[in-house]
Amino acid sequence: MRISTYLETPGILQAQISSVPPEMRGRIDHYNRNMQWASRRDAEKPGDSVLFKVDVAESGWYYFGITDLSGGSYAQEYTFVVTK
Repeated sequence: MRISTYLETPGILQAQISSVPPEMRGRIDHYNRNMQWASRRDAEKPGDSVLFKVDVAESGWYYFGITDLSGGSYAQEYTFVVTK
């Protein structure tokens, strides 16, 4: 899944996966304004929440990808929130 967010001013951008199914090992990939991969954060173990923070220097669109490193598909929903 890919999510986009627009920042009007530079600052700290935070993305979080929470309420994760117990079997899911989440990953958040961060892509810059040009849709080029920039960095990532992985859950340490299945069922863990993932918190990703990045200091962005310019306004514009930024993108996130969400992946399950366990390769699963789950009936239970999780929460993904992006804040500045």
